[in-house]
Amino acid sequence: LEPIFIEQTVWSLEHGYAGTLDLLAKVNGEVTLIDFKTSKGIYAEYDLQSVAYQAAIAEMGHGLPPGGGLIVRLPKVETDPGFEVHRCGSVETLLPTFLAVKQVWEWWFAAEQASRAAWKAKKGLTEAATA
Repeated sequence: LEPIFIEQTVWSLEHGYAGTLDLLAKVNGEVTLIDFKTSKGIYAEYDLQSVAYQAAIAEMGHGLPPGGGLIVRLPKVETDPGFEVHRCGSVETLLPTFLAVKQVWEWWFAAEQASRAAWKAKKGLTEAATA
């Protein structure tokens, strides 16, 4: 294991997102994105986060396109399931799904903001009064 980046912010200007990866390292000579989780299981959405970070790293031009992603689940307490490693799906397959989920979230967020603004206007509240 040869660390390259630890707790590094990555972003995609093309797709409009950013995040902080846990570890980018050479694992047995292959550049790999590693994400540590302390949950009770490995969930499908973890793959989406991994491929988004992998695509951002490639877009940023570090010259180190990851060969894949690993989710490493660590137990928080003794009653949690044991240590587990999961290889993520490919960027080619899952990035379109990530981007679709992002689009749904943006739609929902805009609708929520509009709803809040309408409620404030109805109540005659200003931004300063609700801050």
